[in-house]
Amino acid sequence: MSKYFVAIGSVAITLDIDNAPSVADFIVEALRYAGVPSEKGAPARLGVPISTSERACHICISKTDSVNLASHFPIPPQTKLFRFEDDVNYHCLPNGSGYIVHAWGCAVGHIDFRNQAAEWLLAGDVSPRAALHLMVLDPLSLMLPAYGVTICHAAAVASPNGAALLFGKSGYGKSTLAFLLSHEPNSQGIQLLSDDTVILDHIGDTAHVYPICAGIGVADAISSQYNVDSSEGNVLFTANGKRYLRSVPDQTFHSHPVNRLVFLNRQEGRTRSTASTLIPSGECVKKLLAGQTSIPNPNLVTKIGLYQRLAQACKAFELTYNPYCDLEMARKIFTI
Repeated sequence: MSKYFVAIGSVAITLDIDNAPSVADFIVEALRYAGVPSEKGAPARLGVPISTSERACHICISKTDSVNLASHFPIPPQTKLFRFEDDVNYHCLPNGSGYIVHAWGCAVGHIDFRNQAAEWLLAGDVSPRAALHLMVLDPLSLMLPAYGVTICHAAAVASPNGAALLFGKSGYGKSTLAFLLSHEPNSQGIQLLSDDTVILDHIGDTAHVYPICAGIGVADAISSQYNVDSSEGNVLFTANGKRYLRSVPDQTFHSHPVNRLVFLNRQEGRTRSTASTLIPSGECVKKLLAGQTSIPNPNLVTKIGLYQRLAQACKAFELTYNPYCDLEMARKIFTI
């Protein structure tokens, strides 16, 4: 079994991954800039040991030859079923103590809120990216708010003034906009941080954003126009007309304080237009909650409080565009 330690903010994450090397490699790669992964010793961030006595989460993933996965984590009677996706079912345990999760017909897991832990069994091959999201990021998104840390479905760019988070539904152009803003000749110091998922460490009134590097999705048509390394060693995988790259030029891997929140609203029509609207903090919190995971969260009240602090500390905009976003207008929002 391979053991990894990653410190996210002041929270220590331990990962035990057995007999699934491709999953282990992808997960450690994705989290490598959220903290400092290490195979030995105490969890560390910037070389500073962090105590695991209180602020810690533990995740274990094992591949098994068992043909009866359900027997490993039986579902108690009278549990509530929450269907997250067509092939991913969450069974809420009594007293809200956790979940039993069945996924893809070949994976089962137990998320335990009392011990801040998650244990998973795999009986087949799964996409490493899917395993990262279901088995690591989703449990952490439920547990980490208790420690002042949230995981958000958002792209992020950094400028000399701070970081901006881009929220929007899948297909709204978060990845493309973040990439173009950081790669146009007049980028004004904007750098790509993450194109899909980020970690926010809420310290006082400031949230620091860390990237999750699960592949920068660049459309084939765009990659051919820019200096993008599409060599085999830099391509993690391809899907939906995109190459998901390990890294791209003008990318930053450091944490940055967040000072802008941008909600993308893509319209369909014949007339090209882009408009920005300043959003009050109360409306911003509603949008933050609406755009994140719909899995019932025992730390929801705490999470709302963290989002309220984030909304009060940042300027928030809704960027409405049809069918493409005006880059100059978007750039002004991020840099002024």
